[in-house]
Amino acid sequence: MKTLRTVFLLACFTIGVAFTAHAQTQLGGGLIYGSEIEKLGIRAEGIHSINDDFRVAADISYFFPDKESGGGFDISATWWAINFNGHYLFVNQESLRAYALAGLNIGIITAKASFMGESESESESELGLNLGGGIEIPVNTVSLFGELKAAGLGGDGEQLVLGAGVRVRI
Repeated sequence: MKTLRTVFLLACFTIGVAFTAHAQTQLGGGLIYGSEIEKLGIRAEGIHSINDDFRVAADISYFFPDKESGGGFDISATWWAINFNGHYLFVNQESLRAYALAGLNIGIITAKASFMGESESESESELGLNLGGGIEIPVNTVSLFGELKAAGLGGDGEQLVLGAGVRVRI
């Protein structure tokens, strides 16, 4: 549990630094889908432009829990992901941005089981790589985006993650 808290605080700090940097910073959020766990989730992110071609991004993703009950048993599993990525914008126009991304993924799963008042909980984290890309369509200070990435490469939590949402320039 200490590992989960440390990773969460590190992600919040990184996102906070990205949020306060300058006018080329974006805050965003949206929906995600993980192909391996077959779950929908939500994501919050911060992106900071270094120059016209490169930017850094940090996000935290939460996949909706999986719960099962029956015969006196209650079992639930919760998935989180924290990502630190670099974006290379190979198209950077007023009406469209397209980017490749690469970075680190920290996948966290927490499983809880209870039977007749007795409960057990276990958490596990996995480090992996991200590779993918996305598009962004700017509309004034808001951008609509779509992103596809292979997340957790090299670890046990490998999956494709499809995301879509809104980013706001601050």
